[in-house]
This record gives sequence, C-alpha cells and structure tokens, in this order.
Amino acid sequence: FCLISQPNSRPKGVISGAMPPLKRAFDLTTKQEEVVVSSTIFAAFIASLWGGSLNNTFGRRIAVLFSASVFTFGSLMLSIAWNYSSLIFGRVVVGIGIGVASLTTPMYVAEIATPSMRGTLVTVNGLLICFGQFSAGMVDGLFETFDENDGWRFMLGLAAIPSVLMFIGFLYLPESPRWLAMAGKSGEALDVLRTFRDTDREAQEEMVEIMDSLATDVSMEDDDIDSRSGSNVSIEMSGNVGLTGSG
Repeated sequence: FCLISQPNSRPKGVISGAMPPLKRAFDLTTKQEEVVVSSTIFAAFIASLWGGSLNNTFGRRIAVLFSASVFTFGSLMLSIAWNYSSLIFGRVVVGIGIGVASLTTPMYVAEIATPSMRGTLVTVNGLLICFGQFSAGMVDGLFETFDENDGWRFMLGLAAIPSVLMFIGFLYLPESPRWLAMAGKSGEALDVLRTFRDTDREAQEEMVEIMDSLATDVSMEDDDIDSRSGSNVSIEMSGNVGLTGSG
C-alpha cells in the first residue's frame, strides 16, 4: 500500500518545497510558477476523465502498469529538466500518471480485497497518500539544506523510485476478478478469488455475487436504453399529432 499511495501523493507534496529552488534555477515569474504547480493537477484531471475507459478496456492491472511507467518517465524528465518548457512537460506527464493511478488503485484494492477488509484497505490507502505528502515536504527540506542549487532535481526525480517498485510489484499481481468476469473470463476470475480467499466456498460465493452484480448492471443499462427509446418515440408521436392537427 505504501508503493501504491506514494506515486499519487509525492508530487503533490514535493512541489511546495521544490518551488523556491526552481524559481532560482529558471528565473520563474509568478505566472510561470502558477503554471508549474497547476499543470500537474490539470493533467491529472484530464487523465482521470478517460482513465475509466482505460480501466474497462485493458483492465485495472494494465492501467496501473501504464500509470507507473508514465509517472517514472515524467519524474526522470523532471530530474533532468533544462528549461521552463521541459519542466512543464515533465509535470504534465507526471500528472497523467497521477490521474490514471488515483482512479485505478482504489478500484483495484477494493476489487481484490476480501469484503471484510475493503473499507479498511481503501481508507489506509487514503491515509498513506496524506503521509506521502507530509514525507515529501520533509525530504524537500533535507535536499534544500544539502544542495541549494540542484537539490530540486533529487526532490522531483526520486519519485521515480516508488513508481518503479510499484511497476515491479504489479507484474506479480493478478488482474482484478471483477474485470476478468466483465471480460468473460470467469474461470480466471474464480482462480484469482481462490488465491486471495481463505476457502474455496468463499471464492465461489463471491464469484456468484460478482456475476449477479454484473447482470444487474447490464439490466439497468438495458432499461435506461429502453426508457430513452420510449421517450424518443413519445416525442415523435406528439410531433406527428401536432402536425396532423395543424393540417
């Protein structure tokens, strides 16, 4: 959970301490400082909008691996930034990784965890994000003390370490059982549940719950489509009646 939460939290906390040396290094104006800070948040917002489609199409695990890769690249880019433009580019790339990871990791944790632990683990994930922001500020202070000129490179670049570790860790983790069931791979989904549940009975019961939930979702979508079609037909008929009456 530390690895999952750190990439989401560190850039948000580290930028506050990195801004003073960044301002000195690139002679930033107030407007440029605002762009440096907000570019990551804006990119994360945009990425989170299509992150759901990425999750549903390729799976939670692939989405996390993608976000970790993007985040690592962005962090390394920031560590070697040579001008204002490259700095903004690195911040935007990091924001894309944050946006996808922030949406995906709580979903993955909730779907892979046992029902009795889901709430606790999602809460712990949020708590560790706050801890990551706090620790990033402390690390900023240390690097500012030891190297006033290039300490910001370490502040921004070290974020690649937890994202690399998260990438490696997820290589050994299975896909979410719910996504596997959504993709028609119910056998693989049951195998994952058997690995993470205490008994085979618990795995089978949860598999039934997942399939029932997916069936309900499909039924609700069909009802929504039918209701929209019915509304369109009613509007069409009303229009025809109105035209007939006018004639």
